This record gives sequence, structure tokens and C-alpha cells, in this order.
Amino acid sequence: MHDLYVTKMQEFGQDKLHNRCGLCEEVQLLKNEAKLSDEKQTSYKSHILEKTLMRKERQKDRADNHKAVLCFDLQNVLQFSKAEISQFYYKTKFSVYNLTAHFSINEKVYCAFWAESTMGLREINIASALSEIIEGVLGDNPEVTKLTTWSDSCVLQNKNTILSFAVGRIIANHPEL
Repeated sequence: MHDLYVTKMQEFGQDKLHNRCGLCEEVQLLKNEAKLSDEKQTSYKSHILEKTLMRKERQKDRADNHKAVLCFDLQNVLQFSKAEISQFYYKTKFSVYNLTAHFSINEKVYCAFWAESTMGLREINIASALSEIIEGVLGDNPEVTKLTTWSDSCVLQNKNTILSFAVGRIIANHPEL
């Protein structure tokens, strides 16, 4: 399945390994056009420093074989529909979302897939998908009493109250955590 995914992503010219955030993409475009301001450059350097520190901390957590760590990320959106006629393409474009998580203790990968026709891409959908993944992890690993979660810097995944409430509900349903 992974090989098929990689092949399809390469067919569509998408790099599965390097998805950039909005700021990184903006800075790259400004650099290409030679329009990068000092203020934006300073902001970008701070952003890169924060990303580097976060990645070091996450790697430290993952290196501890006795620590239960769940790293999750919303993967590149899979676009279905391929057409040579632009009107047809845009009217029939259909997105499928994939929240993927890797659990450190058993090296197992958990995925939650959903179609835009079912739920779309909103904070509540990310929270629901992550809740299902965490429930699966806890069901497969009942000995876990402490779980550390890590994601990238995506706002939908990190900085929303809905996700906080979802995690609170999981903790309430699992008093051993």
C-alpha cells in the first residue's frame, strides 16, 4: 500500500516527505522573487529555531524506549479525479484526508481516513480522528498510563480548544492516564 501511495504521489508531482507550513512556503516564494524583507527574515529565523527545538525535544521523547509517545500528522491531502478538461476536473475534485500516527512502544502505525463529503477538514474532524486513534492505541496497549503526543505545527492539530476538549474526554474515560 505504501509503495502505491508513493507512486501515485510521484505521478502527481507531489513530494511526500516535505510539506511546508504557510510561513516556510511564503518565505521560499519571497526568496525566489528577491522580495524577502528583514522583518520577514527575522520572523522566519525565529520560526525555524522553534521548529528545531521542538524536533529535538520530540526526538528525545522518542529515544526513550520506556516512554509511550504518539506522533501524529495530517498527511498530504489525496485528491481524486484526474481529467484533462479543467471545468470537469474542478467540479469533480474530491479530497480524502489521512491523519496518521506512529506509536513508539510497539512501532505500530494508526490511520484515520475520511472523505470531504463525510466530514470535511475542520478542527472537530481532526479532534475526532485523533480521539479514535488514541482510543485504538489505548485499546491495543492497556498497560499505558502516561502518553505523550506530538504533532507538527499545524494549527488544526495543535492550537484549538476542540482538540483540548477531546483529549480531556479521553482522560476522563481512561482514569488510568
